[in-house]
Amino acid sequence: MLEVRMLGGVYASFYLLVGAASVIVWHEGGQAMLGAASPAALSLMVAVAITEHYAFEANSYVFSLHRANTGSLMLFVRTGLWPSFAIAGLLFHWIASIEAVFVLWIGANLVVIGWAWKAIRAMELRQSGVQSAPARFDWRRTAGVWKEGVAFYIATVLLSGMQYAERFVAAPLLSHDEFGRYVFLWAIANAVQTVSYTVFVVTAGPSLVRAACSEPRRVTPILRRVIVKILAVTVAISLAVFSVHDLIFRFAHKSLGTGGRTTLVILLASFVLRSGSDLLWSAAIALKAGRQVAFGMFTLGVISVPLAWIAIPRFGQQGAAVSHLFASVMIAAWLAWVISKANKGLHLAGLTDQAMHRAG
Repeated sequence: MLEVRMLGGVYASFYLLVGAASVIVWHEGGQAMLGAASPAALSLMVAVAITEHYAFEANSYVFSLHRANTGSLMLFVRTGLWPSFAIAGLLFHWIASIEAVFVLWIGANLVVIGWAWKAIRAMELRQSGVQSAPARFDWRRTAGVWKEGVAFYIATVLLSGMQYAERFVAAPLLSHDEFGRYVFLWAIANAVQTVSYTVFVVTAGPSLVRAACSEPRRVTPILRRVIVKILAVTVAISLAVFSVHDLIFRFAHKSLGTGGRTTLVILLASFVLRSGSDLLWSAAIALKAGRQVAFGMFTLGVISVPLAWIAIPRFGQQGAAVSHLFASVMIAAWLAWVISKANKGLHLAGLTDQAMHRAG
């Protein structure tokens, strides 16, 4: 828990820098460049970014403590409950400004942060009742964790870039209408990955870490079991989304346009793969394979971005979708290879330790 508090201090320092930067932007008259209509809107945007980040981190702490039910409820408050109130408020004109939506968003995040720290504090009190001496902060252990985590931070940035890269490439290459239609299709298909992450990945991640530390042989069975569930659910969701896509577009007063159905199918397939990759990513963290993952993400980024520049001018939004699918295939393949290699090494190390223990 001491590590969590120290990390909170690091985040607080970063948030102060973000706040200072926003003040400079406001002072220099750059708020319009960020899409803020007023200083108040800019302040709320910064508050949303800060509270959303820390609410995500605090929610992750709860999952790491194997409090899956509590963590899932927090996740629902962050991603499902407050948007429902916001949508209802906009439909019935109870909410008349984007600032009010921001306030709802910030409020939900603050509730989750407070709730998470209450759960963390309760766990800390239970542990202090079991331990005979108070826990001391271990600088060496923390430095080791952060050193191992740096590679994953870099890899995460690269992975996020590949998640959105083709959209940035497509923006100047497609017409506004075609690009807007592609972004809408992308958002619909992204629901597949969102559901998978919130239902399976956040709960499987801590289990994989615990298995990797105590019983490496269990990592592969856990992966196989959860992967099967993810594929079954995401394929079913994809079929459901495709079956109602006409209704979704009519509700949004949009038309699919030429090749829209093909684009949606490609994106749905891509996000099914991304859903499985999220679990593989958690397994890579559990197996401490950060350097290999970072190297792979960098290499794949170097390959996939130029591919988008070639495919999109020739094939339009379908080229963008194919670029996204190509990146998804390569990411899943690389993570699977890294995990297979790391898991074999961990398993062999475990067998060696057992043999030495028996010999002793």
